[in-house]
Amino acid sequence: MTFLRTSIGCCALAGVLASCSSSGVSGTGGSGGGGGGGTAAAGGTAATGTGGSASGGAVGAGSGGSGGSGGGQAVGTSGGTVVQSGVTLSIPTSALSTSTVITVAPTAAPSGYTLASEAYQFGPSGTTFAQPVAVTIPLTSATAGVHLFWSNAGGGFDDVGGTVTGSNLTANVTHFSVGFCAIPKASGAGGSSAAGGASGSGGSAGTTGGGGQAGGGATGGGSGGTGGSAGTTGSGGGAGTTGAGGSAGTTGAGGSAGATGAGGGATDAGLSGDAAASLCKTSPLNLPFASISNVDAGVVPDSSAYAGGTIASRTYDLTSVTHYGGGSYTGSRQAQYIFDATAKTIVIGEFVPTVGGSQYVGMTYTEINANTLRVTVVCNSGTTPSGTFDMYYTVNGSQITLTAVGSNDVSVL
Repeated sequence: MTFLRTSIGCCALAGVLASCSSSGVSGTGGSGGGGGGGTAAAGGTAATGTGGSASGGAVGAGSGGSGGSGGGQAVGTSGGTVVQSGVTLSIPTSALSTSTVITVAPTAAPSGYTLASEAYQFGPSGTTFAQPVAVTIPLTSATAGVHLFWSNAGGGFDDVGGTVTGSNLTANVTHFSVGFCAIPKASGAGGSSAAGGASGSGGSAGTTGGGGQAGGGATGGGSGGTGGSAGTTGSGGGAGTTGAGGSAGTTGAGGSAGATGAGGGATDAGLSGDAAASLCKTSPLNLPFASISNVDAGVVPDSSAYAGGTIASRTYDLTSVTHYGGGSYTGSRQAQYIFDATAKTIVIGEFVPTVGGSQYVGMTYTEINANTLRVTVVCNSGTTPSGTFDMYYTVNGSQITLTAVGSNDVSVL
């Protein structure tokens, strides 16, 4: 998560240049042109040299150019445009830290997708970029709603969205892997809880019925009589059988929520398994990149810098992150926050550079004072964050500024 933390090939372009030689007219034979047109090395692009002029004669025969490097195109720190196999890559300045030979080649497409283009292997596999790289892929089908899918370190594919222009789709990526265009699968609803999932194994203790002994259910069999003590929690959470002469007890106020049943989602913060799971269901992420600032000598602002405000139900994109203190920011640069002010929930979908894929986090929140939210993670498709923690915030029109208490990163949504 952006405020807590600090992430994959080769189409040979063979060209053959016919070697040429010209006879000098009288005079001393000209010296060979530097890197003159020679026969290209197999699988490479021949370098084109400029023929040198002969002293007193015609142009001398240029020496053969050296073979290209495996059909790829070298791109340095100043960036460049690569066009291979019909695919165009626009690599900005400073995206690469060293000169790299970029390759693109068709590869086998994965099963289970409704493809709208060929699949391509981008190389070198595993290359990462400090700036987003625009990839444009030709479509084989003009079906509406096509997205770019990009392989991740976990062996799956992330839906990175994209924009269709004519018969091409363009999207931004930050690492090299396998990519293709396809129709997104419909998002599945959050998985249902298994038996006992909603209330969990062991419901809250109930008040016993007057004069009767409550049955062994979630409401717990207490000793007979009004105000009896709570009984042992029954499995499954169902109401207890009515005791002889007494009605089943009602659920006691203040009973804690039961643990999640097998197969059910997390139930922290009072959410049922289904409700918690729905917060972390996957959805297409086509997100802009946030700007990053590193203030090495700065001190992260304290609580007095935050004014709080009224949080509205809406979707925010991460637009910038400021990292204070030593080191550099290593968290997500693409994130989406969905606030539900009625349900008091926050759903975060983000791309994580250190993982090479997407992550979904669902949280509940309460305002504990004028500028502080107390959030509790109820589901997380990754490993962090977890538990309960506080966040300072400021609402300024359509923007929210957030930071987790104790973090060196301040995010603007």
